Amino acid sequence: VASYCMQTAWGAEELLGLAAKFPKQAVSGADFSLDHGREYTVLVFLGVECPVARQYGARLQPLAAEFEQSEVAFIGVNSNPQDSTSEVAEYQQEMGIQFAMVKDASQEIARHFQVTRTAEVVVIDGAGKVQYRGRIDNQFSPGVSRSAATQHDLRDALTSLVQGKPVATRETTPVGCL
Repeated sequence: VASYCMQTAWGAEELLGLAAKFPKQAVSGADFSLDHGREYTVLVFLGVECPVARQYGARLQPLAAEFEQSEVAFIGVNSNPQDSTSEVAEYQQEMGIQFAMVKDASQEIARHFQVTRTAEVVVIDGAGKVQYRGRIDNQFSPGVSRSAATQHDLRDALTSLVQGKPVATRETTPVGCL
């Protein structure tokens, strides 16, 4: 089975289908559109109660700010049926996340990208092609909790993309809650 990252770029019809899976409103109540005009989109799948997602939550906003001027948009996605929209909004506020977060109540977005964990990330380009998917960094893995990450997979992938270089490692095994 070929890796999901290796799929070809989508046409306009597929992108419209993807955009239709996203809600029209963020959990904050603000209008939301996947069409943000940036070259890359980081979809960060987060869960309100997941310990790993809680560890990464507060660290994601500084990473988003680091790439804000570099044609990169971050979007938080919550696909957990047990998390209410108000709980996701509280999580967003508690973690200091300023980028949009949406509730994927039907889990269509998670299924579309074959997401299996929170906090898993998927980076897509303007054509909808997956450029990176997997973990944020290597601080956590099954049975391992480092005091700090030694590999920064998402940051490295974004740095390569904004510099016009290919991503060296396009897929890593995500860690976190099911």
